[in-house]
Amino acid sequence: MVTAPQMETMHDADGYMRQYFPNGAMLEADKATGVVTIYDRNGEVVAEQHNVAINQIGELQNKAKNA
Repeated sequence: MVTAPQMETMHDADGYMRQYFPNGAMLEADKATGVVTIYDRNGEVVAEQHNVAINQIGELQNKAKNA
């Protein structure tokens, strides 16, 4: 069994996927460009990665979880 922290994931009409983490961090993925940005609880950019593939999302989620 795999367990993961509860987080809210929204797919918006503007072409973004946003995940909100319990620590206040947010992962924002632009589905058109493949750019993923992680923001901390204060809205500051923690990381940004371009041309993200699906198999890289887990690593970025871990980074957001620890932001």
